[in-house]
Amino acid sequence: MLPKCHPYKVEVPSPMFFLFVCFI
Repeated sequence: MLPKCHPYKVEVPSPMFFLFVCFI
């Protein structure tokens, strides 16, 4: 089962940030 990734609204969209959120 893959963790649900919630795209948080950030001033500067960063792919790595989204990946970090997904792993959390």
